[in-house]
Amino acid sequence: MQQTVCMTGLPLAPQDDTLPEAVFETLFGPSDADAPLPCYVLVDACKINGLPEILETSNLAHRCLFQGEALEDLGDVAPWLVALTPNAPFTLQLLTAADPQDPVPWHMWQTMPGLFLRSPLNIAELWSHLRRFTRVRADDDSWFFYRFWEPAYGVEDVLPRAGSDSILTQWLYPRSSPPLRVIKPFPQDNELRVFMPAQLDETAKNRQLVVTQSDRDVLADLARLRHDRALQTHLVEIAPVFASQSKDAQWDWLTRALNRGEGVGLHKADALRNFVEAALLLGAWPDEDPELQNILSDHTLHELDKARLIRQSAKKRHNRR
Repeated sequence: MQQTVCMTGLPLAPQDDTLPEAVFETLFGPSDADAPLPCYVLVDACKINGLPEILETSNLAHRCLFQGEALEDLGDVAPWLVALTPNAPFTLQLLTAADPQDPVPWHMWQTMPGLFLRSPLNIAELWSHLRRFTRVRADDDSWFFYRFWEPAYGVEDVLPRAGSDSILTQWLYPRSSPPLRVIKPFPQDNELRVFMPAQLDETAKNRQLVVTQSDRDVLADLARLRHDRALQTHLVEIAPVFASQSKDAQWDWLTRALNRGEGVGLHKADALRNFVEAALLLGAWPDEDPELQNILSDHTLHELDKARLIRQSAKKRHNRR
C-alpha cells in the first residue's frame, strides 16, 4: 500500500473560500492515468448535527448508506456518501478549523467526521458497492454492523493486520474498478494522508463476505490500539515531561508501561491508565518499588483498587518533592 502526505495549507481558516493548490491536487487533481477520478466523502452523521438537512441545501449529490426503515430511524446517525466539488461550501467546511474563541458546528476539521474517497465510479455505483459492507454476516451466522467509515478504523491500521482478503478490507476493492483511494484527515498533525491499496486479482475481489475469528481478533487489536492512542493523547495533555518527547519516544515508553502493567495483572483500561500515570509521577516503574509491590501482590484487592492505590501513593510522593 502506497502512502503520501498533503500538509500544505491545512486546516483552512473560516474566511478561506478556495482550496490551497496542494489540497486541491490531493482531492481533485487528475489521476496518474489522466482519467476522471471524482472525489467523495463518506461522512458520519453522528459527528455533524443536522447532516441530512445540511446536505439537502448543499447542491451536492449525496446518498445515505442506509435505506428504508433504517434510513428513517437512523438517518441522523448514519453514514452518508457525498460527491464533492472544489470550493463548494460543504467541501471547505470539512477542512476548516473552528475558531477556539467562537466555535461553530459547521467548521468540522477537528471532529474528523469521515473519510475522503477517490474512485472512477459514479455515486450510484460507489454507493451500491459500499452498502454491501454496512451489515455483515459472521461465520456463526450472526449479523452485525461494521462502521468501516469511521476514521478510527484506519486503513493504515486494518490492512496490515487483516490483509486484503478479509471482509474488513474488502470495501476498498470494488469489483468493477481499481481500489479506492482513501484520504484520511489527521487533525492533530494538520495533514491529509493518502492511502492507495495495491490491486487485487479477480478471485480475491469475489471472496465470500463473512467475518471470521481472525477478523474478530483484528477488531479487538484495533480497539486496544485506539485506547492506547487515546491514552497517549491524555498523557501529552497532563504530563509536560511526556509531551516534550518525540511521538515515537512517547509510544515506545507507553508500550513498555502498558506491558509492565499487564505483566502484574492489570488489564482493565482504568487500571492501566492509573498504572501508567503512577509511572510518570514516580519517574520509575511502580512494579519495581517495594512498597507498591506489596499492593500489587495483595490478592484481596481488585485490580482497579490496586491501580488506584498505586497512583495515590505516587501522587503523594510526587507532591513531597
